[in-house]
Amino acid sequence: MTEALTTTDTTTPYILECGYEQVWIEKSGKRFPAWKVRLETGSWWRSKLDFLVLSRQSSVPLPKAAFRQLAQESPWQRPDPAVEKRSDDRWKPYMKKSLQILDHFLLTVRKNHAQAWSLFSRQCDTENLCSSPSDHIDCRQSKQLGQYFCSIDNAKHLARVLMERLITDQVSDWVIIEPSCGHGIIIEALVEEVQQSITGWKILGLDVDSEAVSHCRHKHSTNSSMSQIQWIAADFLSSSKRDFGIDDSEPCIVIGNPPFHLAQEFVDHAMEEYEARVVVFVMPRRLCGEAGRSYAYGEDYECEYIELESCDFHFQGDPVKSIKQPSLIQCLRRRK
Repeated sequence: MTEALTTTDTTTPYILECGYEQVWIEKSGKRFPAWKVRLETGSWWRSKLDFLVLSRQSSVPLPKAAFRQLAQESPWQRPDPAVEKRSDDRWKPYMKKSLQILDHFLLTVRKNHAQAWSLFSRQCDTENLCSSPSDHIDCRQSKQLGQYFCSIDNAKHLARVLMERLITDQVSDWVIIEPSCGHGIIIEALVEEVQQSITGWKILGLDVDSEAVSHCRHKHSTNSSMSQIQWIAADFLSSSKRDFGIDDSEPCIVIGNPPFHLAQEFVDHAMEEYEARVVVFVMPRRLCGEAGRSYAYGEDYECEYIELESCDFHFQGDPVKSIKQPSLIQCLRRRK
């Protein structure tokens, strides 16, 4: 989510942002982009049509150039991470200016055109939202990157497989890492599966997509059962235990659905860098052995492959359409 843009008008401090946490709204069989606007009644999604109607009804010109910047496919220009560490200014000047201009438009209408503002600031029905705030990756990119997002059923199956293999372990201080958490569906399933047993565990949700991480933080900010989870924008493959304050004495578990084109690299990194006690991944079948059998996996691990209950996945940007991708669950356990 964007950082709030404060204004000099203290009489309406609740209009803090018109951000590019973008979703798509389904209307008349078509998909329209929508943007989050923080209002006195809460944070609501508004489409381009909502802004145009507000402009017409209030006779206040919509700042079209600024709005066009927001309506681009991927307008946010984040600085280089090395630069970002030296500065709190996360956004390029032209984008911040566009937000401030649009913010001023909203403030003007709010102060001078009560009827138009009342319609615009209504609470909205979100049932027609058909994608999430980080749907800036289209289906073609998602396929090229091997980003097959698992279904809820797959996530629950993965969580059950892990818990069935931990039931005999008398450990209460696990560090559980989801290295490509996306929107947190696997962690959600895990928390639901373990329920009260999760007390004392440290859970980290990592992803290279900072928008997805922001979505997870926002979604679970008021969920007490998810409050102990740390959502971190990070590249798992270049990370180490030290990066997250994990002591060598703390036992690690790595669970997830890594990008298929990097699946083996994720397995290797979990074993070598994190010395994971257990690694449970959804893996492309082409990288797996026969399901239902156990294998030695190097000198330190035992490996088993488990049939997925469903091989249905989806691409980012199209969560409705399912894709069949031959896959298995790979479970690696470190020999004691």
